[in-house]
Amino acid sequence: MTKNSSKQIIFPENIGLVIDGILEKYELKKIQEQGIKNFLKSKNSKEREKIFENLPASKISKLVAEYAENKTPLSKIKILLKKELGLSREKSEEMIKDLAVKIFVFFEPVKKNPKTFSEKIEKAKEKYYRKEKASLNISKNPQERDVYREPFDEKE
Repeated sequence: MTKNSSKQIIFPENIGLVIDGILEKYELKKIQEQGIKNFLKSKNSKEREKIFENLPASKISKLVAEYAENKTPLSKIKILLKKELGLSREKSEEMIKDLAVKIFVFFEPVKKNPKTFSEKIEKAKEKYYRKEKASLNISKNPQERDVYREPFDEKE
């Protein structure tokens, strides 16, 4: 997860992949790809900015950021998704569910207490790595006997 130090918002590291999967699921991938092609062809910076802002991934990212910053409630995001992306009511509701399960769930604990949430993540990582290390039988003492290597006889 990445941390935005000015606002204490934690975003999932794979947020780009999640949004890409959502674009594909809701058949917005072709629009995204065509927009990127137009962006690359454009020479004018103002035109490029307008194209970038109208990409489906940019619109979704903007709404995710607004939700994370408590600027836009979930109920309004559903309406904005429908309006901005031209989705049906059913598809916008389904997309909200996907976003809630895959992205928004990370923001709820952060909104309540960002420091506690960060500490919980660090503790979970430490616990996971301790289990992994134990399952690999990694020795803390490098002088312990290695059962996978042949012993070296000093007499020879």
